[in-house]
Amino acid sequence: GGAAAIHLQTVDFTVGSAEALALVKDRHSCNNFVVVPSDLLVGGPALRALLDRHRPSGADATVAFRAPPGGGDAAAGKRRKPGDFEEDAEVAVLGPDGRVALLAPLVDLDPEGEGHEGGAGGLRVPKLLLGRLGRLRLRTDLASPGLVVLRTWCAEWAAQLGAQRVADLRQDLLPELVARQWRPAAEEAPLLALARPGGGPGEWEG
Repeated sequence: GGAAAIHLQTVDFTVGSAEALALVKDRHSCNNFVVVPSDLLVGGPALRALLDRHRPSGADATVAFRAPPGGGDAAAGKRRKPGDFEEDAEVAVLGPDGRVALLAPLVDLDPEGEGHEGGAGGLRVPKLLLGRLGRLRLRTDLASPGLVVLRTWCAEWAAQLGAQRVADLRQDLLPELVARQWRPAAEEAPLLALARPGGGPGEWEG
């Protein structure tokens, strides 16, 4: 149930993520916006399902992931090694509620195991995540088609950081939004001041 007013803003494919987000910020007054790649066909039910999940969650970003047909290797009980994946594949660590707790390139799953006890290889997970979420799920069979819902302040922040910091939404902005939810409030204050109009001066260095 419910309805939403939707405004369409097309952006040339040569425009970088930071500039594209600046166009959205400058031309529309809204609380949330949806990023849809030009080569992705999205049906109404899929879009409504994503929005229905985003609005009540209070999340700054909601990302659509898709699993391989039939559940992929995870459903078949097969164990894949990091070398079996594409170079740009990602690994997602999910909390019990489906929230993305950590997003990183799959190459961070070091097959050589350097720096890990016993040389078994793995991904470093901050203890803070374990303390707050308790149970985590590691998924390496998910792919993001680029369909994302963002709150408008994310566009304001990315536009101010500029193209050098936010050259690509998936590689630069989304991992940063995932990481910031675990930072102490004192570290986030300058970022929020930079991102939100009227918040006062502030700098953020990552």
